[in-house]
Amino acid sequence: MFPRVKRFNNEYHDEVSVKFYDKKQAVEIDKTRCIGCGLCIKACPKQVMYSKLTQGKIKVKTEDLTPEITNPLDCSYCGTCSYICPVSAILLKYNNRYVRKQDLGIVANKVVPNLDFQCVEFTNPQTKSKSFLEGQIEVDWDKCISCMSCVEVCPTKSFSKTKDNTEKRPKPTLNQDTCTKCGACQRACSKSAIKITVDKIRFSGPYKEFFWNPLVERIRTVKETTA
Repeated sequence: MFPRVKRFNNEYHDEVSVKFYDKKQAVEIDKTRCIGCGLCIKACPKQVMYSKLTQGKIKVKTEDLTPEITNPLDCSYCGTCSYICPVSAILLKYNNRYVRKQDLGIVANKVVPNLDFQCVEFTNPQTKSKSFLEGQIEVDWDKCISCMSCVEVCPTKSFSKTKDNTEKRPKPTLNQDTCTKCGACQRACSKSAIKITVDKIRFSGPYKEFFWNPLVERIRTVKETTA
């Protein structure tokens, strides 16, 4: 019977696929590259990308923030997740062949614009990332419980352990200059002490307003859903 849904999951990749009578579509997430920023979750027009549950977990790691698709039949395989991923951790497949970003329908047909990004070296994991978000990051230090999850997940090490040994539970320190506003720390914080506000997405070139404008608004305002 068609369609047939399959999931392949190991410590390196998570792939969900749907096979119809005449074609096969799949989304593959590279866990070794994912930084847990959650941009794919917010950008998805069908809202089929979900966050893994971290409620009640104090010490959060990057692998805890890896997104997943719980129902592949709801996915339209438009490629928005792959397009917006800053570290190219999400790839689409069509009939078992990878689809290049420039060949995604939303890119080739100029439904979405070009992202004007700066290339940033990440250390957690060791990879290069596209930085195209502008905004602010605020920390309510009164809520902070010094769990150091922000230090654990921050790909630029903008959050770091303080060298102040006078406190029993010292707070982490934040370097605003190196922060790319990716959002991983905000997702990892169990006490909602971190707030990132995205003011602007840098882009250029033609695009379709009916698709792009709502996408921008989701990234700026939408709270992600959990499975």
